[in-house]
Amino acid sequence: WVSTAERPWDPPLSSAGHQQVRELGRRVARSLADHGLPPVSVVYASPLLRCCQTAAGAVLGLEQEAGDSNGNGSSSSSALAPAAPLQINIEHGIVESLCEKWYRSWSLPGADGTWGYCPAKPTVEGGNVWDVDVATLHPKATVPAHELFLPPTEMEVRLRQTCGEAIHSRSTDIVNASYTSLAVPLTDD
Repeated sequence: WVSTAERPWDPPLSSAGHQQVRELGRRVARSLADHGLPPVSVVYASPLLRCCQTAAGAVLGLEQEAGDSNGNGSSSSSALAPAAPLQINIEHGIVESLCEKWYRSWSLPGADGTWGYCPAKPTVEGGNVWDVDVATLHPKATVPAHELFLPPTEMEVRLRQTCGEAIHSRSTDIVNASYTSLAVPLTDD
């Protein structure tokens, strides 16, 4: 899918992944309650789509578990329910390593998503010849890394489109657009 994706550096969760992260949220809520700990009060995610989808699904699971506990009496709602609707704070400082191997996984011609992708080249004198013509790279491979990430308002739209009806119909935004990342984008200034 890398060769045809609009954003090959930013793959979404699979449908199975969406199910797993909701269960993650439910289990975290139950575990916190079982250990007498307070409910989750803040959620941080990397600016990558799959990470925000993971956070959104976990938030749904947390909220679902708190809602389920209200009806069946198995847990007190105060033990599971956050004080306010949870939102995702998108933190650029926790993004995965944006190193050469990450760029190789999506920006080279023929890249297939494999970490550190390296096209086969003939060996010369026992070494691997690996020259890259910059003109053949994905056009986004040469922009500043922070420009590869969706802004919070766009991430909100993507999450509402991809994370199911519970996010789509949510009355409050899932992304905290007023949060300012602690990581400062590097500039040439």
